[in-house]
Amino acid sequence: MTTLRLHTKFTYGLGQFAWSAKDTCFHYFLFFYYTQFLGLSASLAGLAALLALTADAISDPIIGQVSDNWRGGKWGRRHPFMAAAIVPFPLFLIAIFNPPESLSQQQLFAWYLTNAIIIRTFLTLFTVPHLALGAELSDDYEERSSIATYRNLLGYAGGLTIQVIAWFVLIPNATSAGMAVNGYRNVGFVGAGIAVVGMVAAFMGTRGRIQYLAQTSAAQQARPWYYAFNDVVAMLKHHSARVYLGANLVLVTAVGVGNTMLLHVNTFFYGFSPQQTGVFMLCISFLVALIYSRYKLSRSRLEDIRSQLAA
Repeated sequence: MTTLRLHTKFTYGLGQFAWSAKDTCFHYFLFFYYTQFLGLSASLAGLAALLALTADAISDPIIGQVSDNWRGGKWGRRHPFMAAAIVPFPLFLIAIFNPPESLSQQQLFAWYLTNAIIIRTFLTLFTVPHLALGAELSDDYEERSSIATYRNLLGYAGGLTIQVIAWFVLIPNATSAGMAVNGYRNVGFVGAGIAVVGMVAAFMGTRGRIQYLAQTSAAQQARPWYYAFNDVVAMLKHHSARVYLGANLVLVTAVGVGNTMLLHVNTFFYGFSPQQTGVFMLCISFLVALIYSRYKLSRSRLEDIRSQLAA
């Protein structure tokens, strides 16, 4: 496999904008928008989020299995699924922030739930093959680490971009005009726009690598989609896998609840303005980035030491 160009790694990494757009919109804006501006009860909003996550947990292994076993043609195993999500994902991200007027509680709940499930499903359709593609672009360990770094850092930058635009432009301007709800509604448009840019860039920028990617064997192509759950059950038979999964479940739950309630605390307890909330969010984000970079640097040094000892 030939050496990857910087352009390929950069455009591939931009694909993480899709994940960042969904996470930023859902974690920081959507729950607050529905409960404080649209009037949906917190219990129904939380139930919709839970049910959408449950559906996502089912679709992830299925799409992964289908993509892994896809008969690669001129588009390979990953790009057909990535392409299928480019249009619907941003459209439904816009839709969830723009429900019809005068919906009842049950109708608003149904709108939230239906769109959240569709958004997560199309995001899975893009990101699961996209993540797998990153591991297939190179056989070299260092190159793969570089690819993952581009993906993580660019995804992080995409999420920060949405927050900066929201807290310092959209929401303050809408609040000054007496229509704060429009500021939150327009977050969906910004998130969708950034996602489209990243998804198209990742698809177009990595097309030239399809000919170098691994193809599926006939035996692998014969595996049905429901084998994905057999693989999950087999994995859970290992004690270490159960511990790892349980720890991640606790961590993700804590982070999700914290991110969702952070805006409520900043708004109703501390009384922050949108700009103050934006500064607070950026400080937290940069702190996380500093910790992450220090971790990566320490890990890189550890790998260097191991290499020297092995030599």
